Amino acid sequence: MKKNSIIVGLSTILCLIIVSACTLDVRSEKTLHRPDVEAISGAILISGSYDSNSIEYINVFRRNADDVSAKPVNIGVIFPSGFDKDNKTYKYLDETAIEGVTYAYSCRLFEGIYGYYTTEEAILNSASDDPLKKQVPATSGLPAATYTSEDSLKCSSVDFKYNSDTHVLSLKSTPADFRPSYAKTAGKEYTDYCIVITNGTSTQSFLLSEKADDWSDKQEWNLQVLLPEAFFDTDIQILGLIAQRKQKSDLDDKVQRLNWTYLTDVTTVDKSDAPISDNIIRVDIQKGSNGTDYGYITD
Repeated sequence: MKKNSIIVGLSTILCLIIVSACTLDVRSEKTLHRPDVEAISGAILISGSYDSNSIEYINVFRRNADDVSAKPVNIGVIFPSGFDKDNKTYKYLDETAIEGVTYAYSCRLFEGIYGYYTTEEAILNSASDDPLKKQVPATSGLPAATYTSEDSLKCSSVDFKYNSDTHVLSLKSTPADFRPSYAKTAGKEYTDYCIVITNGTSTQSFLLSEKADDWSDKQEWNLQVLLPEAFFDTDIQILGLIAQRKQKSDLDDKVQRLNWTYLTDVTTVDKSDAPISDNIIRVDIQKGSNGTDYGYITD
């Protein structure tokens, strides 16, 4: 009897190990199946599925497959309020494709403690013999030829000034109209503008403010307030500016998707108006040396 109990116990432990191993294998699998891409009227539809209720958001990436040196560009975000929870699917409309360009799309799903999962690329190609790559007629519903270059998908460039003493970023000059030219043509409303910064390991966008068309030359931002601690006490680089458009739910006003323009190059000068090389700056963490150090001695 004891022998049988030992065998049953060992079998149970073995099963648990096998199940645990399978679970770990599933969670360590970082590459998911490619999304579906389809040319529809005026846009390209990217859709896919997910198998976890813990997905917090999904980034959509697009790469110019005609250019071997091109890197994927983050063109937007899908939030849970934009998921089809009944069918566990997601959809995203790319309204900024340039006619005649072959694009490769991929998605990156973020699932809390498990981190990121990236899909394989799906390529929209009118002349592909690969059955895994979507085939559509060259002119099938692709956006109008008003989108003729990547420059038309960018907002206007901005000149920044950075004061390293106060850690304040301000505008050195402001263009008359920030909107990307395609947005003016298509009547797309972009009211939010974000600065994109990298610390070498993490690249993030930070909302500067809404309605950039109302900015004045006196507009300024304290980077000690705007940035998270991971961007302090190290060299950080201002990569550029993007405009974003929110798509909200008609039911609860929650943001379903963000559409991002292409990254616009910016220039940065110091407090003396001298150019800052490669837009590389440094923001010191607040250490209470301005009289706000409330604790006793070293607290």
